[in-house]
Amino acid sequence: MNKIGFIGVGNMGNPMARNLLEADFSLIVHDLRLKSAENLIEKGAQWAESPEIVARQTDTVITMLPNHQAVESLLLNTK
Repeated sequence: MNKIGFIGVGNMGNPMARNLLEADFSLIVHDLRLKSAENLIEKGAQWAESPEIVARQTDTVITMLPNHQAVESLLLNTK
């Protein structure tokens, strides 16, 4: 089964990532706050220290970020 990466597991991303776990997908997650991912880690998700690690270790990456500036910053590796 494909390994899925999920970046941004806050208010919207967390329930979506949880649904993937409940459907038995292998999941690697990252968020600016580890606390946002704790419930997912308890259910079997793997934590990645950076978005780059998520991208390197997965077949598919889903992002759930608050705005286009955050997406651009993530993809271009800028702050």
